[in-house]
Amino acid sequence: MDDFAGTQVPVRRLTDPAEAIAELENAVPNLASLRLPEVRNVNWQVVEAELGATLPEDFKLLCERYPAFALGDFLGLGGPEADRERSWVQGLRETLEIIEEWCAEADLTVPLHPYPAPGGLLP
Repeated sequence: MDDFAGTQVPVRRLTDPAEAIAELENAVPNLASLRLPEVRNVNWQVVEAELGATLPEDFKLLCERYPAFALGDFLGLGGPEADRERSWVQGLRETLEIIEEWCAEADLTVPLHPYPAPGGLLP
C-alpha cells in the first residue's frame, strides 16, 4: 500500500483552501457557475466530532460554496447541509459499511479500505 501511495507525487501542493478551489474552478469548465449564492453555514465541529476525524479545509470550503455535483462518472462531491450535519454523518456511515463489504468481497490489487480502518478512505 505504501508503494502505491508513494507513486503519487504532486507537481504543486496547494495548501490554501481558497487557492485550491480557484484552481479547481479554472480547471473545470463552468464549475464556478454552480456556486451557491450564499455560503452554507455548516457546523463542522459537529460533523468532525460525530465522524471522529478532521476533514480537509478545502473539502469544507467546497461543500460550503457548492451544491452536490458530479464530474462525469469520475468524481462526486456532496457534503452536509446546515442543520443536517448529524444525518449526513449517519448516511456516510451507512455508505462506509457498504464499501467495507465491497472491499472484503473484491480481489483488489491494492488493498483499499474505508474509514475508520488505518489509512482508510472516506467517500
